[in-house]
Formats: sequence, structure tokens, C-alpha cells
Amino acid sequence: MHKRRMAVAFAASFAAALFGLASAPAFAQGTTPSNTALSADNNPAVTGQEVTFTATVTDATGLTGITPTGTVEFQNDGVDIPGCSAQSLDVNGMTQCQVPDGFAAGSYSITAIYSGDETFAGSTGSLPTETVDPDGTSTNVTSNPSALFVGEGTTLTATVTPDPTVSGEPAPTGTVEFQDGGVDISGCSAVSLDPSTGTAQCPVPGGLPTGTDTITAIYSGDANYSTSTGTLLQTVSAGNTATSVAASPHTLVATQPTTLTANIVVQPPAAGTPTGSVDFENGGVTISGCGAQPVTSNSATCPVTGGLPAGSDTISAIYSGDGNFNTSTGTLLLNVKKDNSSVNNQSNVNPTVSGESVTFTATVSAVSPGTGTPTGNVVFAFFGKAPLPSCSGGDTQALSGGVATCTTSFLPSQSVSGQVGVEAEYQGDSNFNLVDDTNGTVEENVNPDGTTTGVVSAPPTATIGQPITLTATVSANAPGSGTPSGFVTFSIPGSVATCTGGDTQATSGGVATCDLSAGLPSKKKYKITATYEPSPNYNGSKGTVKVKVT
Repeated sequence: MHKRRMAVAFAASFAAALFGLASAPAFAQGTTPSNTALSADNNPAVTGQEVTFTATVTDATGLTGITPTGTVEFQNDGVDIPGCSAQSLDVNGMTQCQVPDGFAAGSYSITAIYSGDETFAGSTGSLPTETVDPDGTSTNVTSNPSALFVGEGTTLTATVTPDPTVSGEPAPTGTVEFQDGGVDISGCSAVSLDPSTGTAQCPVPGGLPTGTDTITAIYSGDANYSTSTGTLLQTVSAGNTATSVAASPHTLVATQPTTLTANIVVQPPAAGTPTGSVDFENGGVTISGCGAQPVTSNSATCPVTGGLPAGSDTISAIYSGDGNFNTSTGTLLLNVKKDNSSVNNQSNVNPTVSGESVTFTATVSAVSPGTGTPTGNVVFAFFGKAPLPSCSGGDTQALSGGVATCTTSFLPSQSVSGQVGVEAEYQGDSNFNLVDDTNGTVEENVNPDGTTTGVVSAPPTATIGQPITLTATVSANAPGSGTPSGFVTFSIPGSVATCTGGDTQATSGGVATCDLSAGLPSKKKYKITATYEPSPNYNGSKGTVKVKVT
């Protein structure tokens, strides 16, 4: 205490001498000048960053060797900083003001006002500018759910964090702009940041495009925080599909027209409307006219006007997929029965005569609901299945365009009814049943053909008793044909001469002969008649020849 008083007395006498004072009056606060120096540990600082101001008070004269005591009042722009209004100096003449929550961004004038003590007068130190810059931020963007399919709704969340994070700093405010590939996502161009969570959310109910989407969340910044951008590479997978196929009508006969319909269903969680095309196949082969049918409103159709083949048909509908949806295949098993058919048999000549050329035309048609043209063979036969003679190329004729023909030049006449039943029996093919009924039968009216009988004598002039040969040739009259068979009777009026073996001779190849081995008995002219007797297929006829005997 004694030393302290001595120091004060020395300071007072020094001050009096220094300022030309003979003596100094008594005072509560010392008069020795002091110097207050003010510094900050963080200048510049960032928003909310803790700042510690340090005031150091020293003897401005440097002569006393005394360390000032007392308190320092820290002010911000003339206003006491909370908690720092009377900070005591330590033994080194120093004191501090801690501002743990820092300041908002801006420029501040900080002063430290020393109160003085019994030795030292008060003094003020200042920082011309305490600079507080906006804090940096980092933005992170996520999606929920994180694994996405096309059309699946998602919510994008941007989280803005101060960088560095300072305890007690204010929460970031402002907005976030969400973009996909640099283009604003609809409805998400300025989403307000929730200051309580530091997040902004963007619901995308329609989902994101297929592929790798570059999602950016751009934080606008505010007075205390700088802008920042977060990026998310979001993979959006193509949606799976399921394809079904149906036929209408479903119960079919071969060649019956039907319409095939494929329905494409998007499998959750994917959503949307598929495009692309459907290829309709039967047994792995594209159905004619049904390749690459466009998908509209989740379906594709194909009218099969020519119908489907008989048997067990495996119908496949193969969806091609598109940029957003994967391919898929639907299968339908159809039991297609053979169609019935009808046969219409007609002849080009009716009535006819035996041996006349007649063409039978059999037309085979599909029976509704079947369509198309039957193929295969038609067998032409007499009613009762007897082979039809002389059918050009045989009794079995191939259909061409649903038509088969048989041309024959010999049909037997009927002695009673005059009708011959000619039947065309369709043998069927892979799509059409066999037809064996009377629908393909023609009742052909066949009459016996007329004939002409010619007779010659060899020699034409003979002597009494000279052997003579008479030859009768029987021919079918047009339009008939063939070689008549049967018997010819030779008559020689006025003579008892007879043919060897009798006057009635059988024909062979349409020819009958009469051998008069004993010749004719008298010199005169004989008129000899050859009469062809009627047969089942030919009418009778006569021929004459004159023979002169000398």
C-alpha cells in the first residue's frame, strides 16, 4: 500500500511537471493518460461465428510502471454489447468481450471504453470496422424413394447447411430452385426453405424421365448465407409391363375372321401410358398383316380377316417396349376346329348322249362362319362310288381356286330312268372337313347315242358261187363317241344264202362280218341289209349294199 501511494504521488508530480502545473487538485479519477487498444480474434468473421474482442489498457506515458485497473465497456455502434458492459481488467490490464453467437453479416464499429481508476484517466479504443461476411453453405439433395421407376411419384428434398457450421448462428432462409437437366421442374422453381429444418421439398407426383437424371437444387442465399448448389444423379428405371392377348370371337373354326387384341399393363410402382407396337405371331411366325401394330391407350389390335389355321394355335403378342417401358409377351392358346364346306357339282351338257364329251365342275366353298378357299382334291365317281370312266387325268382332281373339273367322253345311258348320278366328293384339307353327301351329285340325263351302219361287199361284183365277204361297220353319231358293241344281222332278200355261223354276227371294234362262202346262187342284183341291233348305249341303225352277180 505504501508503494502504491508512492507511485501515485510520483505520477501526479510527473504529470504536473509535464503539463506545467505547479500543483494538482484532488480528483476521484486519476489523471495519468491511458491508452486503450482493441483487437478482434476474427476479423473478418462470418455470420454467427464467435468473436472475442480484447481490450488492453496501458499507461500512455510509459513512466509510471503501473498497470491500469478498472473496467472496460464494450459497445457496438454506441450500444453496449450484451454481457460486456463492465469487464474488469486483469493484472495485465487486459479484458475480453466474447460474442459467442457472432453477428449477422455486415460492417460494425466496435469500441472499448476504459472507465479509468484513481491513477489513470479513462480512454477509448476502437475497431474502425468489424466485417462479418455471409457464411458459406452446402446444399444436399435427395429423393424419396431413392430407387425410382418411370412415372413413380417422388419427393425431392434439399437440405441447406452453413459451411462452416457455427454454434448459435441463425438458420438459413430463402428459396431453392429444383432443376432436372438444367430445366426447372414444374412447380418447384422457388420453394421456400423451412428455417426450422433447413430443408425445402419438391413433390414430383408424375415422376422423372427414364434414364440418369441430373437433379440440381440451387439455394438462393439470404443476407447471412451465400448461395450453393447440390447435385443428385438419379437413376430412373424403365417400367415393367405385362401383356395379355385375347381373340374375339374366341371359339373359332378355321379361316373364321377374328380380331386379336393385346393389352399392355404397366407394373407398379411404375406408371404412365406405353407407346410402341405389338407383333402378333402364330407359332413364332408373324401373322400376315399383324406385324408392328401401334399401341394406343395401352392396347393394340389386329383383324385377322383370313382367320387362323385349324389345330392348336399358339398366339403370341410381343410388345416392343419404348423408351420408358420394357418389352413383354402375352400368349393365348386357341383350339381352332376344321370348318365345314359344301360342294356344288355342275355339268356343262345335260341332257347328253352316251359318248358325248361332258365336263363336270365341282366348286368347293367354305361354310360360314369360315371363309377362304378350300384346297386338296375332289374324287369324281358314279353315285355309289363306282369309278367314273375316262376322266381326264384320273378320277381324283386337284382343286384350283376351290374348283376341280373332270371331263369324260363316255357316260353309260340308262335304259329305265335315263339318269346317271355323278358324284364329286371333296377329300378335305388341313382346314376343311371332307364332304361326302349328295350335295355334290349331278343327275345327268344320258340317252343312247345314235349310230350309223355302213356295209360293203368284197368283191362288189361276183359270179355265181364265188365267195363273198360282207363287212358292216357301226359308228357312233356326233356328239356321241365311242365304239358301239353288240350284234349285226345280215339279210339277203330273195336268197337262201346265209352267213357262215349265222346271219347275226357280233361286232368287234364296231365291225361285224358275214362270210358267204358259197356265194350267191343267181345272176342278178342283190340288195343286202346289215341291221345293227340296239344296245344299252347305242340306238340301232341299218346299212345296205348292192351286190351284182354275173
